[in-house]
Amino acid sequence: MRFSAWIALAAAWLVAAPALADGEDSTKQVVISGGVIVPPPPTVIVNVPPPPAVIVNFPPPPAVVVPPVPPEPVPQPGQIYVGAQPVYVQQAPVYAVQPEQPEEDSLLALTVNPIWFWFGNVHAKIGVADWVALNGQFDYTYINFLGWKMWMLGVTVGVDIFFTGRAPEGPFLGPRVGFDHFDWTDSGGGVEVIRAGLAGGYQWIFNSGFALLLGGSLAYIVGVGGNDVDSWLLDWKDLGIPVPMFDIGLGFGT
Repeated sequence: MRFSAWIALAAAWLVAAPALADGEDSTKQVVISGGVIVPPPPTVIVNVPPPPAVIVNFPPPPAVVVPPVPPEPVPQPGQIYVGAQPVYVQQAPVYAVQPEQPEEDSLLALTVNPIWFWFGNVHAKIGVADWVALNGQFDYTYINFLGWKMWMLGVTVGVDIFFTGRAPEGPFLGPRVGFDHFDWTDSGGGVEVIRAGLAGGYQWIFNSGFALLLGGSLAYIVGVGGNDVDSWLLDWKDLGIPVPMFDIGLGFGT
């Protein structure tokens, strides 16, 4: 049944209800029973427009003003412009270093030759400057072998040049001149000689005060007097006799 038919039937009942009420006892109640089937309402489709788009306008960032760079100066003749350059300084480590104690200068070295050698049994060196020392020697010799005897006394002086500037310590070289008396007889004869030459070597002076001398020399001996000068020097009296010598000395220095 269509919806319009149901509407017409409902209207007829509504019209007949008063007529029935007038024809019969008004006290009677008219009961209309039945059921009306009402169809569901039609679906209403409502088109809701979409919400408007939200547009957020951010303010523009502030403008960055770059100061103008001044132009490089134009160098004039004879002038040079150098721009500022960064300077980097690396921090250097600091080490605590104990200062070295200055080495004390020596003034005197006194040594004795414990072995028999001519020319240099007792040495004395006295420093008078960084490079110069005065040298003095006392020479003595005594030999008694199978009945043959000889003794000698003499003195020698000289000046030593020290190459390291620590006189009287270090390597040295210097002239020598001396006077000696030799005697090998029991009659009091003998001969007097003068010797001259060069001496060199190395003088050590240790912190303990111990001194060591190693050196040598070459000297010429010329007879100048004595009863036996002619026989002793023979044909060398006018030219002299070259005598090499090696020397060693032990002692102390200060």
